[in-house]
Amino acid sequence: MHEMVATQPPKKALLQRAVRRFLQGLLFAGAIAVTLIVVMLLAMWREHRSPIALPAPTGHFAAGRTTFDWTNLQAAGEWGPGPNLQRQLIVWVWYPASHSNADICRRL
Repeated sequence: MHEMVATQPPKKALLQRAVRRFLQGLLFAGAIAVTLIVVMLLAMWREHRSPIALPAPTGHFAAGRTTFDWTNLQAAGEWGPGPNLQRQLIVWVWYPASHSNADICRRL
């Protein structure tokens, strides 16, 4: 009778199969990464487009708010979008106000 002997595939075929599996895994991981980035960008775009609604102030004390835009003309910003730009800081300041000013703000 004829006896069947199991032969091992050549090393070249094993190497090609390993490279093919590695490339398939790399392609799969890349597809997952691209999908996650697209989902994250869509979520950020949706959040950016949604309006911000702050609750009405409550409490017994009136408060005012003002905005300052401070620019340091003597120091160049090292981390800014371009060279030789001044450092800029935008600040909101809340301060105690009288009730008469609070009534005017409520009507606006």
